[in-house]
This record gives sequence, structure tokens and C-alpha cells, in this order.
Amino acid sequence: MWNSLSFVLARAHLRKRRTQNIVTVLGVAIGVMVLTTALSLFNGFTAALIQATLKATPHVSLQLYDQKPLSALEKALSSDPDIAAWSPVLGDTGLLFRRAEAGRKAEGNLARMFGSGPKEAEVLNLSALEREQLSKLKEGEVLLGRILADSISAFKGDTVFLLNL
Repeated sequence: MWNSLSFVLARAHLRKRRTQNIVTVLGVAIGVMVLTTALSLFNGFTAALIQATLKATPHVSLQLYDQKPLSALEKALSSDPDIAAWSPVLGDTGLLFRRAEAGRKAEGNLARMFGSGPKEAEVLNLSALEREQLSKLKEGEVLLGRILADSISAFKGDTVFLLNL
């Protein structure tokens, strides 16, 4: 078996072209290393993306289209051992804007707003700073994300308005 023509030719080729063989083996090894690293980075990015998406989006959203009391639904959600946490949330899409004042022009942006309060800080997967800021909200106050606040040039203490669409 070891004396077959293919093994004789392979052995002769390996002896005569050592530099080419070393470069080939190193090239394959580096390629495998780069591919493994890229796949590992992509897997980590995917996990971070899923975590960020789940943090910002509820797993289930129930919408009520009539004015019936929610007490029966609240009792059912609270008593179900498979539900880790729940919270009622108000949501609306509209034009969020800030009026012109003190040399600053008026600016606005379309936004999907979700209303929640200090109680909901326990349900949401928030950082300690976000949880603290949400728990300090008073009646009539809102907490805007940085990107949304930047888009309408809003600063802490500014009055903003939401026009329902």
C-alpha cells in the first residue's frame, strides 16, 4: 500500500518543495483561525442583539379594545406561576416635539411612545441607573432616550409635547 504510485509521488513532492508546503500549511492554519474568530465574534454579536431586542420589546403584548375592567386579567396574570413578571403599558405613536424658545428652533420627530412608571422598573430589564431614573419620575414627566432627545434637541427640564396621529 505504501509503495503505490500516489504515495511515492506525494513523498517526492514533500521532500523537494518544503518551503511551498510550509507556506501552504501555515495558510490553511491561519485561514481556519480567522474563520473561527469571525464565527465566534458573530455568535457573540447575535447573542447581544437578541438580548438588546428582548430588553426593548415585550415577549407578549395584549391589547384591549373595549372599556371592560382589567381586574380579571390582572388576577389571572398574577396567579400564573409560568409568568415571571407583567405590567400594564400605555403606548401610542405620534409626533413628539419641542417648541422654539430662547434662540432654539422648534424640532420634532415621529416616535412610538410607551408609558410606564416606577412600578414597571421591576418588570423591565434595566440597568441600575435606568431603574433609578424611572423610579424618580413624577406625574407629567417623561424619560426620553438619548437618540430621541437628540433628534428634537431636548434637554433635561424642557417641555415636550406629543401629538397623537
